[in-house]
Amino acid sequence: MPTDRLEAALGTAYTVHERIGEGGTATVWRATDTRHNRTVAIKVLKADVAASLGVDRFLREIETIASLQHPHVLPLFDSGASGGVVYYVTPLVDGPSLKERIEAEGPLAIDEVLSLSEQIGAALSYAHQQGVVHRDIKPANVLLSSGRAVLADFGIATALSEAGGERLTATGVSIGTPEYMSPEQIESSSIDPRSDLYSLACVTFEMLTGEPPLTGRTAQSIFARRLTETPPSARVRRETVPEAVDVALTQAMSRHPVDRQASVEAFITALKGASPHGSGRPFWPRVASVVAALGVVAAATYVIPRFDINRQASDEPEAAPVVEGTLAGFAGDADAIPLAVYPIENLMGDAGMQNVVDALHVDVITELQGIRALAVKNRPSTLAAAANSPDVVEFARTLDARLVVTASVFRFGDTVTFQAQIVDGATGNIIKPVELPGTMDDIMAWKARFAQAVADSAGVEVSEEERDRIASFPHVSREAYERYARAVSTDPVSPDVIRDNIADLEAAIAFQPDFSDAWSVLGAMHILSSHYGMAPPPETIPLALAAADSAVAHDSESARAISIQAHVAYDYDYDWARADSLFRQALASDPSDASIVQTYGAFLVAVGRYDEALAQMRAADALDPLFPFWSASIAWPLAASGREEAALAHLDSVPEAIRLSGMGRAMRRLALINLGRHEEVARLTDEGLLLPRALVGESYALAGRPEVSRHIADSLTAVRRSGLHVPAPSIARALVPLGETQEALDWLWTAYRERESDLAHLREYPVFRRLEGEPRYEALLDSLAFPESASRQ
Repeated sequence: MPTDRLEAALGTAYTVHERIGEGGTATVWRATDTRHNRTVAIKVLKADVAASLGVDRFLREIETIASLQHPHVLPLFDSGASGGVVYYVTPLVDGPSLKERIEAEGPLAIDEVLSLSEQIGAALSYAHQQGVVHRDIKPANVLLSSGRAVLADFGIATALSEAGGERLTATGVSIGTPEYMSPEQIESSSIDPRSDLYSLACVTFEMLTGEPPLTGRTAQSIFARRLTETPPSARVRRETVPEAVDVALTQAMSRHPVDRQASVEAFITALKGASPHGSGRPFWPRVASVVAALGVVAAATYVIPRFDINRQASDEPEAAPVVEGTLAGFAGDADAIPLAVYPIENLMGDAGMQNVVDALHVDVITELQGIRALAVKNRPSTLAAAANSPDVVEFARTLDARLVVTASVFRFGDTVTFQAQIVDGATGNIIKPVELPGTMDDIMAWKARFAQAVADSAGVEVSEEERDRIASFPHVSREAYERYARAVSTDPVSPDVIRDNIADLEAAIAFQPDFSDAWSVLGAMHILSSHYGMAPPPETIPLALAAADSAVAHDSESARAISIQAHVAYDYDYDWARADSLFRQALASDPSDASIVQTYGAFLVAVGRYDEALAQMRAADALDPLFPFWSASIAWPLAASGREEAALAHLDSVPEAIRLSGMGRAMRRLALINLGRHEEVARLTDEGLLLPRALVGESYALAGRPEVSRHIADSLTAVRRSGLHVPAPSIARALVPLGETQEALDWLWTAYRERESDLAHLREYPVFRRLEGEPRYEALLDSLAFPESASRQ
């Protein structure tokens, strides 16, 4: 529609600026409401749609929607018809749609998914109480602004249906969107609120996995699948989805309405009961997996061998006799002893202290990892093994651990007692009990005394340097540790959680300025904040580096603080030699931290030291064998070094949870792209098996679908300009095969100026080889100054 025709229909009430969108039934225009001097969106029904409707009836129906007033419902400002133009007016939301977020980022953080679903559900529950059914719940109709979800086009589908649904369908426009329509909406126009519930579950599923539950190339194929197939499990596509969430989704997507929850409110209640916020899930591996997946690394250099352990079954597995002394045969072992720390039991009678107990578990593992004679299993695997093991022997077998530490914390008046047992993993026999009384203001001393007791019980050699480090613990007040514990035990899954964690850590530091561990975690939070789009790297990275420097100033052997320094040197300063040196220094302090081991492997991939990188990835997997990210990472140096078939073979050999994890899909995507199998990449992405679409922009163009690559580039650009984090190289990758060389180079140089971490892995993508010989690209490579490296095999 020409702008002048629209302006003539609207008169002086609105000043039209530009067309900003188009859907199946309407075009969207940005305009100014001249009377109220506010920016609005004007949606104009397409001519064939308007012609199929009784305009007066449509306007009467849409006016009923104007009465909806709710914080998560996009209000209706105005509607009208003039000169053959039928329109309605809403606020213009300053932010992307949920569809744009998912296309740009893929699966969202679980806490954020649950929060957004709750907000959408609140809007639906309110509308259902008013007798209004939305009929078109989909990510494109969820607008995001400052962390708040607003449901758009509320009741528009209802108005269209009531005003002339059959005539509208005859024009070829469906009411609803196939990927999200309930079975009853497909078969009949007679629906109730449970249809919206089904659609909301589909949207929640897509937020969790990056794709709708059932897809197809045509609407008819989607409808056929919807009516004949059971929707897949979200946990199959993403193993970290809580089981309760998966159960709630499965019920909400039942084919028959009677089998779903009774209402949207009941569905949201089920989701809220499964929220992982504050659950004490692993902290550092979450940080490492997020930043490593985005091309960010920490530090490591020490290779831990995978242990081949032969055990004898216990004659009396239920018994746990105390056998004082060391474990026979261990004192002279040359290899480090594999040890696992069972989750600490909170027996203080205060559920509010669980954060402290979870943080203590983190810190005990970290303290023991500093002893080189012990190969300490990392926390994610210990939590997973404990959840699925009926006893200590099975726990040890699952983790290949020769020693197990079990512990509990009691409180008697003002005295808090830490009781522990060092257990032979093969028999379940207690080698030595340990009891350490103290107070909450003495918690750092607990860690030190306990680490020494474990080493003594195992009969391992502890160097003087290690003894001095263990003994040099700082005094940390109860107030400081409790605020630190809350941050460490809360999974940083969304911007809101990260802000809360930063506030807790800053409070802990205010109580205890020399609290090195709190400074380290604060540095990690600032790094994560840039990757969640909370602030650009030029703002967050100096804060991260300052926090790491403060941690090192108070503890010169803080491995995690040093790893943050290495991360900054590698991913932001592109100072490869300094980064390598810092990585080695970090792991000299902590050789058993899988997150540090793996992220050093990522650095080695970036600089082309592929065999060393492969050893690091395997070592990380040995230290944390039940955390899918590490095992999937083994494919990274293979796919990057010309051994793509070996990478694919590895991914095909691992359990489904690893193969379908985010890292597993990313590595399969990298291998297939490097093999030039772009049609397969596009097909698997369309089927929801490779995520997210935003990271395969080049494959669609090279598979003969350039319009999809153009759409990806445009969507990523829009989301980035809205203030959310989108890697500039991802935009460039979609543009290069389209022949948009200079625009792609503009984005790559933007990434360099803003010190984006993704540039460190620039050389892994064949699409950028098309830029070789371009002066601006060669200048970029000169500026990055990659070290001489091994060639691809």
